[in-house]
Amino acid sequence: MNWTITLIFMFFLTAFQAPSFANEKFTFEQIMEMMEGADVRYKRTGHYSNIPFKLEKKGKKWRLTQMQNRYRGTITSAGDNKIRLDGFGSGWTIVGTWDFKKDGDTCRIDHTLKDSTGSEPMEMVWVCKLK
Repeated sequence: MNWTITLIFMFFLTAFQAPSFANEKFTFEQIMEMMEGADVRYKRTGHYSNIPFKLEKKGKKWRLTQMQNRYRGTITSAGDNKIRLDGFGSGWTIVGTWDFKKDGDTCRIDHTLKDSTGSEPMEMVWVCKLK
């Protein structure tokens, strides 16, 4: 009886445990390595979805390009697991600070909305590039 309870407890503990890497800290360089050349997809709730972006390094700058209209901006560090997007053009809601998360081989950034002209949730998701 005790073994059965122990096995059930162990099953639920491992099946529903949050990933240990959820709070992992990544440097700006690590985030850029995982994003460079990946098929990044942007979604703004209620407006856009599946919009393709690509990241590339030009000289010492990181440049993010929207692949449908070729508008681009730059990415810089904004501290722990955060990046900052600038450029693109006036009124672009993606400008501002984004939080980075990694779950297995899936990477994502979510706009903090603190410094955006938009108020709807925004995310970019991609398969992490590991070097």
